[in-house]
Amino acid sequence: MTGEYESDGKLAFIEFDINGVAYAYLFDGTYLKYKGQKIIEEKESVIMKRLIERHRHFLMYVLIGAIATAVDMLIFFLLSDVLGLHYITSNIISVFVGIFTSFELNSRFNFRKTNLRVRRLISFTIVCLLGMAMGSLLLALFYSQLGIPKYVAKILSVILAGVFQYLFNKNITFKK
Repeated sequence: MTGEYESDGKLAFIEFDINGVAYAYLFDGTYLKYKGQKIIEEKESVIMKRLIERHRHFLMYVLIGAIATAVDMLIFFLLSDVLGLHYITSNIISVFVGIFTSFELNSRFNFRKTNLRVRRLISFTIVCLLGMAMGSLLLALFYSQLGIPKYVAKILSVILAGVFQYLFNKNITFKK
């Protein structure tokens, strides 16, 4: 017998075996083993650990990308809205700052590749420049042609260019 239940605001999947033991699988990656009202075992889900470990580089890339994007967006805001530079010029400068931030964090903390630094930086920069060109074209399309608000257009262009950059950086720049 199986079912879904609300438990302290967390959704749990409940399974019962033929001996009356209940297994409650929680979203936090644990499961609880019950016999009657008493918890008889609590374990972290091996499946959750495997998923995290298997996609560790991608998850770290996303986190680092979020940090670099925040830096990019801050610089974009300062240049575009505070200093009044054209949005494309602001985008180019802010993307370069984001590229360097992302390279440093990815090479040190994600892929842990600090050798061949110049070659990796050149490769990373080329991939990111292609992403920047793609992002700038998308930004111009979304903002100027489709009338999407500037910051929404910027976010959409960052996401699309980011996927392109991850795939190339993973398979080219930080290849083992």
